[in-house]
Amino acid sequence: MNDEIRIRARLDDFHNYVLLSIYKLEEPGHRLSVMKTDSFEEVGDTYISYVPHVAIDMKEAQALTDQLWQCGLRPTEGAGSAGAMAEAQAHIKDLQSITDRVLKIVENEKSRMALIANKREVE
Repeated sequence: MNDEIRIRARLDDFHNYVLLSIYKLEEPGHRLSVMKTDSFEEVGDTYISYVPHVAIDMKEAQALTDQLWQCGLRPTEGAGSAGAMAEAQAHIKDLQSITDRVLKIVENEKSRMALIANKREVE
């Protein structure tokens, strides 16, 4: 029986909120059960890590990550691989700028050499 918890994400119509649907599709019969999120239970002075949470497998977590990405959410800049990616992109931009300048110098030199060659042929 496959009754794993699934989470789906999408943006609301005005793109102000990410809407999460938490459900189970139970087999046989493909019965759909949805999680209700209309109440909270006070748990006292406990650490959040000890409060029961929804557990999803890694495949489902990856699907949720992909859907959040499609909603336009990205890791905070400067944190983990996102910061490294920003640094790499800045470095690539610098290298492109340097390459463009070098190519312009080479093209200008080629043009100058062609003009000199044409003047010699005319003389």
